[in-house]
Amino acid sequence: MDTLGLTEGQTYPLDLFYAERHTTEANFRVETSIVLIPVTKAKIVAAGDANKVTKQNGAFKVQLDKDAPAGGLTVNYEIVSSGTNGAQSDVDFTPLSGQVTISAGKEALIPVVPKGSLGVNATKPLTLKLKAGDGRYEPDLASATINIIDKAPALVAKIVAAGDANKVTKQNGAFKVQLDKDVPSGGLTIGYEIVPGGANAAQSGVDFNPLSGQVTIASGKEAVITVTPKDTLKVDAAKPLTLKLKAGTGYQPDSATATINIVDKAPAQPTLPTVSVSSGGDAQKHGSAIQGGQCRFTPATNSFFTITRTSEKSDQPLEVKFSIGGTAELNNDYEMPGFSPSSVTIAAGQTSVKLPINPKIAAGLRNKDMTITVTLQEVGGQYRLGNSNASLTLKKGDRTCAVQP
Repeated sequence: MDTLGLTEGQTYPLDLFYAERHTTEANFRVETSIVLIPVTKAKIVAAGDANKVTKQNGAFKVQLDKDAPAGGLTVNYEIVSSGTNGAQSDVDFTPLSGQVTISAGKEALIPVVPKGSLGVNATKPLTLKLKAGDGRYEPDLASATINIIDKAPALVAKIVAAGDANKVTKQNGAFKVQLDKDVPSGGLTIGYEIVPGGANAAQSGVDFNPLSGQVTIASGKEAVITVTPKDTLKVDAAKPLTLKLKAGTGYQPDSATATINIVDKAPAQPTLPTVSVSSGGDAQKHGSAIQGGQCRFTPATNSFFTITRTSEKSDQPLEVKFSIGGTAELNNDYEMPGFSPSSVTIAAGQTSVKLPINPKIAAGLRNKDMTITVTLQEVGGQYRLGNSNASLTLKKGDRTCAVQP
């Protein structure tokens, strides 16, 4: 209610106005018991910018000079135009209601919710001012401004080693450039440079193809810098190549460096098993003796050769080649049942195999001491030789009588 500047408890004269602008003193007075309430003053202030990329809300505060009355106080506000660069409702921020209610206390927030990023770097002002309302508050004439920011905070980038290069095997090396969060729409290009090394360092154009000095992360958080080795110089060497990131737009480079090696030597060959042969002792031909009044042959004594291998590649079968020599004749003086006279296979999971030497019944002139020799033959890339030669004696049989045919 408008107080008309009246003060409670005071008496005021009342003049009546009538036609021709004449006045006359009235013979009555007006009295009231209405308690006059001083007007509440309201003002608006900025309370934080909004950011489209981080989805951070902005805010204004409406503040009163005294606590809001019971039932609250609704204060009206409006947008003040900021020109073509100003933030636009429903483009840069969600539309505002135009009023805020202070339910209790002396202030209330007007949240400003940013719309999605437009993918451009921009800082657009948004200005509000208070409007008159139902007469229960007096709006301050000052306006307040916040910004609607459409740019991402600086990303942190680092470089790490991702694998050595090898000139002999033509294996590419690599570095990785990594960000602490996903790259913004449109990607991000990051610069890097070679850190000079000593005399042993890898040289561009000699040890590896020249690098571009920049890499683009199109999406996600990382990208690979490929290092392509040049042809081998046929010398054993491992030359370091060190890179570091350079400053650029849209990111903050980590100061750490990363190093890989340009290797100029063939990979180590797998270790081959070692193969050896040993004798199981001498054999003896059939003898003869009187048994039951008759001359009969007595049993021969068999023997064997053992071919062994060490544990390398023992999960695979291994064929070992050999030759047989000596004065005894295979199939005339002895047999090797079930085995070839030129090769034998050691089964997967086994470390040895035995070659049987079984004497045959010898005719009279063949009943004499003879030798049998096994010599292993080298096969490149399959095995190495240890003890490659072994012999045994095929002894004549003891005969005390002549066996009749």
